[in-house]
Amino acid sequence: KNPVVLCGIIAYFCGSLQGGVNDEITLTAYIIIALLEIPLPVTHSVVRNALFCLETAADEKGNHVYTKALMAYAFSLAGKEEKRKALLGSLEKEAVKKDGSVHWQRPGKQPEVDLPYYRYRAPSAEVEMTAYVLLAHLT
Repeated sequence: KNPVVLCGIIAYFCGSLQGGVNDEITLTAYIIIALLEIPLPVTHSVVRNALFCLETAADEKGNHVYTKALMAYAFSLAGKEEKRKALLGSLEKEAVKKDGSVHWQRPGKQPEVDLPYYRYRAPSAEVEMTAYVLLAHLT
């Protein structure tokens, strides 16, 4: 495994994670969540620098829904309410609302098969993404 440098943080990652998204912002969000859950204070230089990267990225258009979910939770942990609310508002527009439930899914995901002998199971990325949105709401 080769190290990756993210906003000044040197880290090693398992490529099978990341919800189908493999970019610097998503990885930075993973790191900042882990650091804030330790808990490292938001005043720590690594946390502060990583949050700056996420704040800049949150203002960009075209972020992946999975990345938005991670950033919303990271901003919740950091106490950045304005950024959290903005991302949750954006995520609300992308929510899939069906049969009284709400969840999030990756763009381009194959539609569910509606067969009498088939029971749909959500891919782990969809479950994970929805969990991060819930954590952002509850934190």
